[in-house]
Amino acid sequence: MNKKIFFLALLLLGSISYSQKLDCSKFKNGKFYSKISTSSFVIKDTMMEDFNAGDFLVWTWSIKWINDCEYEAVCTISTNEFIAVGDKMIVTIKVIDGECFEFDRKLIDKKFADGSDTKSFYNCIKKSN
Repeated sequence: MNKKIFFLALLLLGSISYSQKLDCSKFKNGKFYSKISTSSFVIKDTMMEDFNAGDFLVWTWSIKWINDCEYEAVCTISTNEFIAVGDKMIVTIKVIDGECFEFDRKLIDKKFADGSDTKSFYNCIKKSN
């Protein structure tokens, strides 16, 4: 019995020490693009701008980092009916793969006041040419 408890404790300790903390610092400022669409966005300090089809500005957001890999964004400019000024979203970076990252976006607006509109996206750092 004691051997089983010791083994389980050792296994749990090993799994905790093996799990890695995400380092999201390189995604706090920069230009990012989607690998599956023409959308992109720029984060600079406390502001984010979303673009579609190249350089067409769709939304501007005021952002506040909650922790190293999660931020809250409030829409300040909208040129699209889908998101209105004042709508919020919570963005959580889940996986980092080199210069790319997967994140969940939880939209909080009049239609989804409970934040049930949650989607995952995959973006990468856009290198300057």
